[in-house]
Amino acid sequence: MVLQAPFGAPTDPQVQFTTIGPFCTADGFEVFWYEDPAQFYAMWPETQAYTPQRPTYVLYYNNTLTFRGPPDREYAIKINAYQVEFPLDQMDSVINQDYLWRYIAYGASRDLLNDYGETDKAMMIAPVFNDYRSKVYARTYQQQMSQRSTPRF
Repeated sequence: MVLQAPFGAPTDPQVQFTTIGPFCTADGFEVFWYEDPAQFYAMWPETQAYTPQRPTYVLYYNNTLTFRGPPDREYAIKINAYQVEFPLDQMDSVINQDYLWRYIAYGASRDLLNDYGETDKAMMIAPVFNDYRSKVYARTYQQQMSQRSTPRF
C-alpha cells in the first residue's frame, strides 16, 4: 500500500513536512524504517501478494510512504517530522522565522558585506551565522543518522 505523506495534513500547498527521523509506529507498535528502495524491495518484492496485517515495514522514498505488510484495517501512524511552512522555490512567499531562512539571510548579508569591503561588520554577524549553520548541520545529521552506507552490489 502506498500513501502520500503527510496524512491528515492541511491542503494548503505551502505547508510541507520534512521527515527527520526513522521513528514510526502503527497503533503504538514500532515500524521498521527504510529510505533505500533497493534494501526495502529486496525484502518485500513489489510483485508478490501479501496477507493483510499490521504494517511492520515502511519505505520513505520520493516523498511517498510504502507500507508492508499491507494494512488489514485503519491504523494510527505516527512519524517524527518537522513542518516547513514555506518552500524555498516560492520566492513570493513571506519569509517566516524559521532558522533555515535566517541561515540563508545571514549568509547572504555576510557575502554582501564582504563584497563591499565591510569585513568588520561581517565579523560582527559571524557568530550568529555560525549558530544557524550549526542548527542546519545538526538537522542534516539527524536525517542521515539512521542510514547506514550499504554497497550496491
